[in-house]
Amino acid sequence: MSQTPPPVTIDWTEQHAFLGRSLYVWQVNLASLLGVLFVAFVGFYFASPFLPLLVRHLGVTDPRAVAIWSGVLIGLGPASAVIASPLWGRLADRIGGRLLLVRTVFGFALLNGLCAVATTVWQLAALRILMGTLGGFTAVALALASLSAPPERLTRAIAMAQSTQILGLLVGPALGGLLADHLGIRAAFMGASGLAIVAGLNMLLLYREPQSSAQHRKTRPKASVRALLQTPGFVPILVVLFAGSCTDRSYPTLTPLFVAFIAPAPGTVASVTGIIVASGASSRRPVGGRQLAWGLPVQ
Repeated sequence: MSQTPPPVTIDWTEQHAFLGRSLYVWQVNLASLLGVLFVAFVGFYFASPFLPLLVRHLGVTDPRAVAIWSGVLIGLGPASAVIASPLWGRLADRIGGRLLLVRTVFGFALLNGLCAVATTVWQLAALRILMGTLGGFTAVALALASLSAPPERLTRAIAMAQSTQILGLLVGPALGGLLADHLGIRAAFMGASGLAIVAGLNMLLLYREPQSSAQHRKTRPKASVRALLQTPGFVPILVVLFAGSCTDRSYPTLTPLFVAFIAPAPGTVASVTGIIVASGASSRRPVGGRQLAWGLPVQ
């Protein structure tokens, strides 16, 4: 009878020369991952709050039709992500999260660039579906964060990753709104594409997978979907998360349309929308640690 091999422990003392200094590999990886998260989330929210404005720019003029199309387009991405994300999660267990994160941000860059040059809402719908198939970015990023810090710093690392996401949500909409008002709505989508490329290059050039992490992925225990569903409290948490996401994702779709209705001044709709969306992010707070914990001291 074969025995399951014990889990492989990651060597947290492994060091790497960086800018003339000897740093622990996990420190460089965590700093790189935080940089990727910040730039990527700035890019994610650089253009997405202004999707209704792009719909209107593509020739849909009736306010009711704009609202319906905007809701459909926002929902298409998560709908395809529901199917694709579990598959990407399994693949991440085999090849590692780094490659999947790079795949996501470069794919996002390509598809957002194509959104910027779309000529019909049907093209935009197809691109949103494809964008959803790249889903799982946040889950893979948090999984990498859990493998980018020693166990005694794990909670802090995940809190830092969450804080970085919130910071990106604060900065992205405000900058994207200004760009959309001054250079056009398509420029916001091109800007989001450029930021995703920067995030991908950061991950490629700076993040180094620990030598033992490949074996660690193969030997760590894996739970089946059935086992997860049978875990006490798991299903209620899913219900709460689903309800919260429905509430959180419903109003941003209508925000630019409402701003356009109450703000008659031309050239300000995207900027005001960006500030409103960014203001909502300021009330969020990560769990498991301080809101901003940037220090990476050497052990």
